[in-house]
Amino acid sequence: KTFIFNWNGNKLNSQEKYNRSMELKNAIPLFELDVNWIIITKDISLEEKEILDNYNITIYSDIIDNNHAFFDSMIILRNIDGIFSTDTCLVHLAANLNIPTYVMLTLGCDWRWSNNNWYPDINIIKQKKQGDWSHVIEEIKLIVK
Repeated sequence: KTFIFNWNGNKLNSQEKYNRSMELKNAIPLFELDVNWIIITKDISLEEKEILDNYNITIYSDIIDNNHAFFDSMIILRNIDGIFSTDTCLVHLAANLNIPTYVMLTLGCDWRWSNNNWYPDINIIKQKKQGDWSHVIEEIKLIVK
C-alpha cells in the first residue's frame, strides 16, 4: 500500500502552526509499518528529514516543480492508495480527485470541518485531547493495515 503523509502546510501561516500541523515525530509509529509512505511536503526541516531518512520514507518534495506543483502533485495522487494530511490544500486537491482522503485534525481545528458538507467522502480523524496525536495515529494504523 502506498500513501501520502503530510503533517503541515505553510509554516509562515500562524493557523498552520497551531491548528493545521503536527510534529513529525508523532508519526514515527506509522513509519514502522509495512507501508510505502510518500512525502510531497515542502520546507522539511533538518530534524524532519533525519526522521524520514531513518525510516526510508520516499520524499518527492525536491522533484516537484514549483511552477507546476499542482500538476505534479496530481500525477502523484493518481498513483497512491490514499492520503493522510492535516488541513492543507492537499486535502482539497485529493478530495476533488476522488482519492481516499483522511484529514488529521486538532481538537481546535477550523470550524468549517465540524460539518463536512464540502467533501462527504473524506474521513476525518480528530484529536480527542488538544495536542495529543496518539488517538489519531492509532486510527491511521488500523486503516493502513
